[in-house]
Amino acid sequence: MAAGEMASALDEALRSNGWFVTGRVDASLFSEGFFFSDPQVSLTGVDKYAEGVAKLFNQEESRCDVISTEVDGEDIVVNWRLSGRINLPFNPPIKPYIVTTTFERDSDGLLSTQRDEFSIAGWDILLHAVFPGHPFGADPAPPVPPVAS
Repeated sequence: MAAGEMASALDEALRSNGWFVTGRVDASLFSEGFFFSDPQVSLTGVDKYAEGVAKLFNQEESRCDVISTEVDGEDIVVNWRLSGRINLPFNPPIKPYIVTTTFERDSDGLLSTQRDEFSIAGWDILLHAVFPGHPFGADPAPPVPPVAS
């Protein structure tokens, strides 16, 4: 699959399924050896990724709001806003922040690697979860305007 086709398929799937928070991935877009990493976690396998995401985020309140999906050479870069709550005993809120997700593709054009980078520091994410509304750290990311149909 060409990069542009993959970017369009990704954008459509993310906007309809929000798989960054739901785990409802379109497995046909991923390579067999898919690898995921963010500042806290690394794992191999799209099933493990999907399962982990679905367990981590409160499915009623968490949102993945896509800002943009663009081709960067052979990679695809998705910028999106994360908000909601995490499934921990006290159901802590997530301070809304921007995630930049870079997908690398294999020789068949399938997604082989996903690297997530966060717009705020890990300590800020944790501090907000424990002490919501604290006056320290970055401001919450503003809401993403809806996409016109």
